[in-house]
Amino acid sequence: MRNKIRSTKDLRVNSVLRVYKKGFGYSKIHIIDNSDYYLAAGAEKEFIDVLRDGDVLDAYYWTEHESSYEFPLRVLGHFHIDLKIAFFEHTDKISWKKERRCLTAHVREPFSFFTFHIGDTPRTFESRDVTLRQGTLVELNDREALLHYEESMDEGDFLKGHISVGDGDIDILARIHTATTSGDYRLEFIGLGDKDRCRLLDHVLSLYRE
Repeated sequence: MRNKIRSTKDLRVNSVLRVYKKGFGYSKIHIIDNSDYYLAAGAEKEFIDVLRDGDVLDAYYWTEHESSYEFPLRVLGHFHIDLKIAFFEHTDKISWKKERRCLTAHVREPFSFFTFHIGDTPRTFESRDVTLRQGTLVELNDREALLHYEESMDEGDFLKGHISVGDGDIDILARIHTATTSGDYRLEFIGLGDKDRCRLLDHVLSLYRE
């Protein structure tokens, strides 16, 4: 896996890249053509509209098992009137990272949850056992979140809730850690599958604008 992609010429059509443009933030693009002379990708209109010929983007290609290829992409040209397509120069300046870059978005998202102590399991929770709580997520990435909640919670207890993203909800199981700021708790996500992690990362990327 590590040496599989040596150049952008090795990327397959329909591959998904995450790209960063300074002054805009992150976006997701889909490769629609890969020739010996250029790489072509479709993108959202909001992103295409800010591209300029000669721009150099930071690109990330995520593989299985949370690894990532990282490389620069220089813009050769783009359509932005009808077709939303950008053309990029090929590069062999590709590095491989064991873990994907961990981006944190500052948010204000309502978060409903309940907590439980490990001593409460393995019995089954019933609705009368659960006290639903309401807090606010103020920071979010694919590994943890910062939760603002005015009431007291115990360090090391567990939390169950869900985060709403564009295509539905992601169930969240997390361990609670106290933070330095009063009323804030750091949530360490547990057992988040690769598919849901990618959905959560895409959600973070969609919020990460400059």
